[in-house]
Parts: sequence; C-alpha cells; structure tokens
Amino acid sequence: MSLDPLTDANFDLEQQILRCWNIVDDIREIVEDLQSGHMDQAEMVEALTAYRQVYANRFERTFRTYETVCRGLHGLRAQVRDFELAQTAGPKSGKMGKSKKQKPVDTKSESC
Repeated sequence: MSLDPLTDANFDLEQQILRCWNIVDDIREIVEDLQSGHMDQAEMVEALTAYRQVYANRFERTFRTYETVCRGLHGLRAQVRDFELAQTAGPKSGKMGKSKKQKPVDTKSESC
C-alpha cells in the first residue's frame, strides 16, 4: 500500500472521530429544547430516535475507516520487515550482512 492512501485514510479517521463527538452537543441541545418548552417529550423521543440511526451509521463508517488504517499499517510493517531482512541478507550471497546491529521490527507488540 502506498503512503498517500494511508495518509488520506488516517486523516479521514481523525475527522470522522471528531464528527462523532457532535453527539454530545446534539443531546445537550435536545435537553435544552425540552427544558425550555420548545420541544415536548414525543418530539424529544422522535429526535433521539433519528439521532440514534444517524450516529449508528456514523460510527460504522468511522470503524470501517479505522480498519482501513490498520490494514495499511500492517502492510507498511510487512514492507519494512521485508526490507530490513533483505538488507541484512547482503548481496546475493545468501550470507548475513556485516551489519548485525539493526533490530528487526517487532510487529507483534504493536496495536492496530
């Protein structure tokens, strides 16, 4: 995976997470409208039911973007590992190269 699509997906994920926080303000406004008499209980239930679907869709979309970012990161880690293995193998001799100081990438301890 090239870096540009991963960078785009990472940016999209950040933006989508920030949009998910809108639910806090949306609920606050519904409560204020109910308390001020601008909305009755039935309207509140209708509004919250609609928001429930909107945010369920928003969270699903955000999670799909998260999975895309994770797959991209796993792909990059594999490329780095393969590159480092190729570097330590040396030129076509099949023997280990002179540089044994490089540490391999630990892909097991990473989250995502």
